[in-house]
Amino acid sequence: GIGAALDGDPALVRSHCVSKALMLRSQDDAAMVRFAVMQVIGRLRHDAAAADVRRIVLELRSAARSRMSDPSPMVRFAAFRVVCADLPPADVGGEAAQALVAQSDDLLRRVAQEAENVRTYVCKALEAIFLRLPIHKGTLQPLARLAAAQDTDKCQGVRELLRTHGAAHGDDAFLHSMRCLACDAVDSLRHFAEHGAMGGTAAGSVAGTAALLEQIGVECPGALCEHIDTVL
Repeated sequence: GIGAALDGDPALVRSHCVSKALMLRSQDDAAMVRFAVMQVIGRLRHDAAAADVRRIVLELRSAARSRMSDPSPMVRFAAFRVVCADLPPADVGGEAAQALVAQSDDLLRRVAQEAENVRTYVCKALEAIFLRLPIHKGTLQPLARLAAAQDTDKCQGVRELLRTHGAAHGDDAFLHSMRCLACDAVDSLRHFAEHGAMGGTAAGSVAGTAALLEQIGVECPGALCEHIDTVL
């Protein structure tokens, strides 16, 4: 089939017939066909590919995002895996950083209603991006942006990422990570208090940082002990 052919020669995706067939079959009436297409798209790599192949693969991966609303649970899960694999690292800048937060927020809201294995997979993928060890000063801002985006949902998604981090690394490492984040968050809020937050972006950073600090306090109260006077 198409999948086996592309496994042997990924450049075959250049063929209009191949890419069109994948697009059409991603909307096939049979769930197993749609699932198989998600599997094929997930195996296509674009990072080291020629420009034309990269463009086509990105188009196919973009089409896969629509399958996150598929009526079939197995197709949705396969689509979630494709989307997670395509997310950039947390230290990207500019429009890519905004896209990462928007996509991650969307993923967390969607998986809230999914089966536990799907939620676990997505949370592990996002935890590896936003809470990659070692925790450092650059960890705070992307996570605070995500917290700001999640605030209307009481930051439940961000809290799930914190829980996932704790489960992945154990109590001692979790406490260390949360203390590092709490220190950076408190320093950031103190800076805003002393120098002011000008403009919507800065105000959003304050709200996101405060929301993140609140979630840290819920999941790891010990991380806030040394900052209790500042927090109160």
